[in-house]
Amino acid sequence: MATDTVIVTINSGEDIPPLTANAGPDKILNITPSKKAVYLKGSGTGKEPLSYKWYEGSRYIGPGASRWYVLTENGQHEITLVVTDADGNEANDTMIVTVNNGVPVVTADAGPDQTLIVTPSRTAVLLRGLGTGKAPLSYEWKNENGKKVLSSAVGWYHITKNGQHEITLTVTDANGNTASDTMIVTVKNGTD
Repeated sequence: MATDTVIVTINSGEDIPPLTANAGPDKILNITPSKKAVYLKGSGTGKEPLSYKWYEGSRYIGPGASRWYVLTENGQHEITLVVTDADGNEANDTMIVTVNNGVPVVTADAGPDQTLIVTPSRTAVLLRGLGTGKAPLSYEWKNENGKKVLSSAVGWYHITKNGQHEITLTVTDANGNTASDTMIVTVKNGTD
């Protein structure tokens, strides 16, 4: 009696590709009056059906493999595509959108800490603040008690009480966005 060996391969008929996500290449968005959005076009592979979700940082942008996304703030924006397969597994990919000519980020710089040695002719420090953002900008300086001491970028602040005093500059842009920075004024030979 002769014998033969038979190898049986069972194929389910499905060749499922590995789960992947592709957010697409990095992009540059040069904002103009007629162009304020970037087109996000991603793709994925895996067990169908696939779902797509876009995020900027932890902020949800929306669903779909592709979509328009409005950006107005200058700088680099990290955009992540999350692809979910039929079994709930996830893959993600990140791309960078660099925005030029958008709304400037609001910043405030109160300048370096200062020391005031009080004399009969010297009882004030010159506060020199800088700010950036969508013009016009407004400036407000407050002392450690929350009292407004100046309403311009540069000006004199009269102070004679000995000790360290925390002075905070708040810059507000035309859209109402704010940024703050703090500096310390150390007063010597003043009053207690």
